[in-house]
Amino acid sequence: MAIVKKGQPLHPYPIMAIQPDALQILTKDNKSKRLPIPLKLFDSFCHLAGYEISCNTLISPAMQAIFDHFCGALATTDFYGGIDKAREAACREMHTLLEAARHELNELPSLLWWPQKRHHERHLWDEINQKISSHKRRYWEGWPVENRLGIVQYLPLAPMYLTHGREFTETFYEQLRLRAEGFIEHYHHHFNKLITYITSHSMLYPEKTFQDPIGLYNLFKDFIKHDFKDSKSTDRNLPSRKKCYNKFISQVERCFIESGIWSIPIRPLPNTDAKAVPGNSSHIKESGGLTVREKLITTIPLEVSHSQAIEILFFQIKEDLRVIKTWAEIQMSKFMENFAQRKGLAKLGVPITKGYGWTKQANLENVCATFEKYTYDCNFPEIVRHYNRKNNTTYSARDMSLMLGIPNTSDLYPFQLGLIIEHPKITTTFLTGFQLKDKNGNQTGYFPEGGHNYIFSGEIINLISGKKSRKGRKYARQKFPVSAKAALIMENVISITEQARQHFKKNNNENSRKLFLASPIAASLPIIATIPQWNRSTLSKPCMTPLINQFRSITNKSEQQTKEYLRKISPSTVRASRAMEAYIDDGDSSLLSEILGHQKEISELLSHYIPDAFLDYFESRDVRLFHKAVICHALKDSPYLMKASNFESMEQLSEFLKNHALNELSSDLIEPNKSIEQQIMEEGNEILIRLGIGCLSALLSLEKSVKESDGKRPLDEDAYYWSNVARLVRKEIEDGYDPELKRKLAIAVQEIDTTQLDDLIYAT
Repeated sequence: MAIVKKGQPLHPYPIMAIQPDALQILTKDNKSKRLPIPLKLFDSFCHLAGYEISCNTLISPAMQAIFDHFCGALATTDFYGGIDKAREAACREMHTLLEAARHELNELPSLLWWPQKRHHERHLWDEINQKISSHKRRYWEGWPVENRLGIVQYLPLAPMYLTHGREFTETFYEQLRLRAEGFIEHYHHHFNKLITYITSHSMLYPEKTFQDPIGLYNLFKDFIKHDFKDSKSTDRNLPSRKKCYNKFISQVERCFIESGIWSIPIRPLPNTDAKAVPGNSSHIKESGGLTVREKLITTIPLEVSHSQAIEILFFQIKEDLRVIKTWAEIQMSKFMENFAQRKGLAKLGVPITKGYGWTKQANLENVCATFEKYTYDCNFPEIVRHYNRKNNTTYSARDMSLMLGIPNTSDLYPFQLGLIIEHPKITTTFLTGFQLKDKNGNQTGYFPEGGHNYIFSGEIINLISGKKSRKGRKYARQKFPVSAKAALIMENVISITEQARQHFKKNNNENSRKLFLASPIAASLPIIATIPQWNRSTLSKPCMTPLINQFRSITNKSEQQTKEYLRKISPSTVRASRAMEAYIDDGDSSLLSEILGHQKEISELLSHYIPDAFLDYFESRDVRLFHKAVICHALKDSPYLMKASNFESMEQLSEFLKNHALNELSSDLIEPNKSIEQQIMEEGNEILIRLGIGCLSALLSLEKSVKESDGKRPLDEDAYYWSNVARLVRKEIEDGYDPELKRKLAIAVQEIDTTQLDDLIYAT
C-alpha cells in the first residue's frame, strides 16, 4: 500500500527535509500560492529516507544519487499511489526544477534523467522502504475520513502531529473518523479551520487545554470570534454560516465531549443565534452589477419587470433546459454507438498476445477483443501505442477509450443528467451512492418488477430505487416508477458499466454493487464515478475545449457565454430548473414538492427557486398555461369594466386592451399590421394574454362588432387586430379544460355590449 495516497492533499504538510536556503532557490520561479506537487513529493521522500536538502547538498555529488533514489521510489506504487504517468511526470518536473535552479546556483551539476531510468533504480527504494520508521510512515500516510456514502476526504492534521504530538492527533482523528461514518455531509470545513486555529496558536492552546474546563471554553469563545471576525450583518450568507457553525459545535460536543475525550467545559460551548434560513435568501450573488439568484441553470435577477419575468419564466428556463437536454441526448447516442461498435468488433478479433509481434497484432478488432477478455487488467496505454505504430495514427489512450465506448467518469454525466431531467426527484447523492445490487448480488436498485407490478397501457412500468440522503434515514430510500426514456438510460448505463462491476467483483470489492462506475482517465482502473466540476478553473483548461464546442454547436452563445452557461450546470441546478419548468407548465405549486421528491409539501418552496418579483408576478396573475398559441392569465376584475371605461375612440380601446391584456409584452409581439397567427408563426413563441371577465367581455364585444360590421366602410386596423385576438382566445378557452376560464367566458358572453363600438371600429 502506498505511503502517500493518490488524491491525498500534500499542501497542509509543512516542508520537512528541504532547508530554507534550498527551498528559496527551488521555488524562485513559482508564482502559485502553493508549492508544486513534485516538490512536495520530493520533500516527503527525503524526510522518509532521512535526507536533508540544503544548498550544500544540491551542489554535492550526492545529489545525483538522491534524485535517483527519488525516481526509483516513483517507479513503484509503494511510495506514491498515483498512476504511472503521474509518477513519471513527477520525476520529469522535479528534474526540471533542479535544472532551473542551476541559473541561481552555478555549482549545481546537471543531473542525468530519462523516463525509463527510474525503473533501474527501484531496488534502491526497496532498501530505503524497509528502514522507514513507523512514526514517519504514519505521518505521511495522512488522515482520511469516509462518510456514509463512501466519499473520502483528508483532514489537515500534519501540523497538529508536530505541535501536539502523535497521541493527541491520533485520538482527535479516530473520534472524528468514527463519527464521520454516520455523516451524509462532511462538516470538515469548520473542523479544518479549528485544526488550523489550534496549531497556529499551539502555545496558547497546548494539549492540556482540552482537559481544562475553563481553557476549553475559552478556546471556543476565541474561535467563534475568529471565525466571524470579518462578517457583517449585511452579508447575504451570514444566516447560512451561523446555521453551519451550530451544526459544527453540535458535532464537536458529540465527538469529543460526550465521549469523554475532552473535559466538560465550564459553560456550554458558544454558538450563534442562528435562525431557520429562508429559501429566498440562498444562492444569491452579484453578477454584472445585478443581484441574482443562481439556483437554476438560468440566472434569475432579484428585481425584474413583468415583461422580463415573462421572458425568463416562459422562454429562458425552457431554452436553457433544451440545450442541456439536447447535449445529453447527443452524447448518450454517440457513446452507445461506440459501445455497440466495440462489442461487434470484439467478436471479429482475437486478444493480443503480449511480447514479440505486438504491433502486427494491433488492429482495431484485436484491440477490442483484448479489452473484452482482460478488461481493466490489460495495459491499455501500451496497446494504444502499438496500434498507433501499426496504423500511423496519434490516438491518445483517452481518444481510443472514447472511440471504443469504454466509459470515463465524465462520459456518464450525460446519462446522469438525462435521468434527472426525466425525474427531478433524483439528487446528486442519489446518483453517487446508487447501489444497483444488494450484498447477495441481487439487482435491487433497478428492476422491471418489484414489490408491486405497475401496469400502464399494457406494459410494466419500470421502477428505480435509490437513496435521497437529505430525507433522513427513515425516508431516505425512494422507490418510484420511471419513464420509458429513463428506463432506457438505466439499461444503457448498466450495460456500459458491467465490465467495471465484474472487475470489482473479481477482486472482492464492495464497489461491485454500485451502478455508476468508470475509469478516471482512459481505460485505467475503475472507480465510483464522481460528478464533474465545471467551474471557471476547469473550463479554462485546453482539454475542456471539445466540451465547449459541443455546446456551442447547439446554441448561439459565444465561447465566453458558453463557459458561463456550463459553469451553472450541476445536478442540483438541472433538477431545480426541470422542476420549475414542470411547475410553470402545470401551475400547481403543490406538485413542486412532489416533483422534487419531498416527503411533505413545503408552502414556501417556490421562493427557494425564484425571487419575490417573480412570485408577485404569479400571485397577481394566477397563471394558466396553454400549450398552443395563447397563455391566458385569469385576472379578477369587474365584468362591467368596459362599460365603466366609456371609450371615445378606437385608440383608447386599443390602449385599454394593451394595458389589460398584453401589459409590458415586448413590442415585437404587438404588431397590429400582422395577424396574430402570422406573428406566432414568425416568432415561434407563445403569446401571453392576461384576462379577467371585464377584459374578456371587451374583446368579445369587439369581435362581435367587427363580425357584424356593414362591410361598406374600412375597418380600423386595431379593431381588426383585436377581433382576431378575441377569436383565438375564445377558441382556446372553449377547446381547453380549465373550468375557471370557462366560467369567466360564460359570464363575459352575457356581458357582450356592442353599443359603444358600432362607430369606433371603422377607420377615420
